[in-house]
Amino acid sequence: WKQQSDDRDGLFLGVHVPVPIFDRRSAATDAATARTAQAESADDRTHALVARDAALAAARLSATIDPVAGVQTAGSTEAEALLSAARVAYAEGELSVAEFVDAAEAYLQALLLEADVSRDVWLAYVEFEYAVGGFPEPNGTGGAR
Repeated sequence: WKQQSDDRDGLFLGVHVPVPIFDRRSAATDAATARTAQAESADDRTHALVARDAALAAARLSATIDPVAGVQTAGSTEAEALLSAARVAYAEGELSVAEFVDAAEAYLQALLLEADVSRDVWLAYVEFEYAVGGFPEPNGTGGAR
């Protein structure tokens, strides 16, 4: 209750509204916004790197698998046929020992080539699985299907 200078009295009601001229919380808000933007940028970069790694691993796997069919079917069967023909020719005396050893070495080289190609395919497959999260990491973390 208040009595004023002009002899009026009555109830005086006021409202206090702070004017945020200097809002001290704006720095914290701006810092949180910057941290959020930085985290989103790092997340986007990680997604791009994972997608790139998966695409490269898939391309390597595809490039490795394509020539395998030709090597495994033609290489080993032809080499085996040539070795058996060399055995027959050696048994009948048509080949010398050196020629028979050369035929056996060619057969061995064909088998080694087939093993190398098969190894390359499996390595590319494992790299692809790691890239897409199919195998757990060596330390026990990572995705599993």
